[in-house]
Amino acid sequence: MEDKFIRVIVIPKEILDHLQFSPILPPVKKGTRVRQEKISANGLDFFLNVKKLISYISRKGLNLAKSGKIKQADHKRTETELLSPDIEIFPEKSQVYQIELILPILKLLGYVDIKGENVILTQDTDEFLKKDIFELMKIVIHEVNEARTRRLNPAEVFTATEVPFYEKGILDKTVKLIMAHGKINVSVIFSHIVRDHLVFSPTFQIKTYEEDLGDLRKEIISAIFYLQLFGLIEVEYPQRNLSLSELGLHYFNHEPLTTVTEKGGITINPDFSIIAFPDRVSINGIHLLKAFCELKDYDRVYTFLLTKDSFQLGILLGYEKDVFIQFLRESSRADLAQNLLFLLDDWGNNLPIVTITEDSVLLRTKDAQVMELLLGQIKGKKFVLEEVSPTGIIIEKSKVMEVIAIAEKLNMIIRLNR
Repeated sequence: MEDKFIRVIVIPKEILDHLQFSPILPPVKKGTRVRQEKISANGLDFFLNVKKLISYISRKGLNLAKSGKIKQADHKRTETELLSPDIEIFPEKSQVYQIELILPILKLLGYVDIKGENVILTQDTDEFLKKDIFELMKIVIHEVNEARTRRLNPAEVFTATEVPFYEKGILDKTVKLIMAHGKINVSVIFSHIVRDHLVFSPTFQIKTYEEDLGDLRKEIISAIFYLQLFGLIEVEYPQRNLSLSELGLHYFNHEPLTTVTEKGGITINPDFSIIAFPDRVSINGIHLLKAFCELKDYDRVYTFLLTKDSFQLGILLGYEKDVFIQFLRESSRADLAQNLLFLLDDWGNNLPIVTITEDSVLLRTKDAQVMELLLGQIKGKKFVLEEVSPTGIIIEKSKVMEVIAIAEKLNMIIRLNR
């Protein structure tokens, strides 16, 4: 005999069907801050963040604490470099750091590993960074779809602990429900899947119901969380109604994306701040702005700032400067200022890249003038063991981080090959 009772509420199926489309949502608890009503969609932000984290590891390295976890300082530093997609659909998951979501995916892709107390890039990433963002999106989603079928036991830092990768079957069921309803509340998705996958399961047992329900809830949360993170759904706050986004309709239904930005979709100010109107700019246009500019604000319109550092970072992320400049030409109502074109040409053609290969402690540059500038700062400090060419020197292994700091002060771009 069971040692506990389960209360079962039975209602006619017709009423259940009605509630599935018109759910009775619980009132907001007293004292709870109600989110401003808005519709949120992440677009291509997460996939740009995958590129940005690769670039961060390449330029600045990533050190682990003795516990094998990411250092708190790196948590904070990476957050300032990465975009902040909306992940607030489940408040308990909203404090997860982006780096904790991206590293497990980079491990699936085979681009990261641990060496000593560092997370390192294990292969050349230039070709990956140069991939079209929609192709990169498909690669990432495919890898996550297949993650549960692989027998992997990665280090904790590469494990999706806070939000585990979803089970593909639960994700597919979630997407089908969203498609069938057009717009569906989160609570209705839970209702459908718990009823179909648990209560009506041939193996259903009351004695394990509580534990089984907890496990299934985690699976549903993961599926919805990653759908939102990947930009495939829109979330209507504060009710948390879900529908497929423009990107989701393209990915799941193969519907064409809006590819052309209206003339006047962006305004470029004399200080190189850029105002972009999201209803008049294509999803790829917004993505290019986020790749080449600093995102300063978003409140119905985007405010960006185009700087030398942000423009050069866009090139390092694998984007063609000419594609971005052409986008600016086609999107701005006014002609591009000659001084802006001159600066973009100068910034794009003079990338002061310094490459440091830590195993042999070889430091090299593409330009002899960059090396000359760097040597002027480090030569008298006994950092240099040997000058092997106008663009290559051997430095003390223990001085690598100091050399990086000096190079950054000279506005040079670091690449660490470990």
